[in-house]
Amino acid sequence: MARVFSDVAYRDGSSFPEDLRKRFLADIYAPDASVPQPAHGFPALVWMHGGALTFNDKRADNNPNIGTRLADHGVVTAMINYRYAT
Repeated sequence: MARVFSDVAYRDGSSFPEDLRKRFLADIYAPDASVPQPAHGFPALVWMHGGALTFNDKRADNNPNIGTRLADHGVVTAMINYRYAT
């Protein structure tokens, strides 16, 4: 089972309105102790959800368990929210 760190800020959003601050959060999925660590550490991946840069969220239904599945296979995964195009 993956270790999960939810809503980790990857950018200071204090200068933005409250409703935009959630756009600078990531969920980090890391392999647990049962996954053998490679000599040079685990590979990492940044997952940006779909939505044509206009909608959706890192926890969208079309991304079920992606972070957990990748972590279970030895990949540290950051699933991020981001600011949408306007």
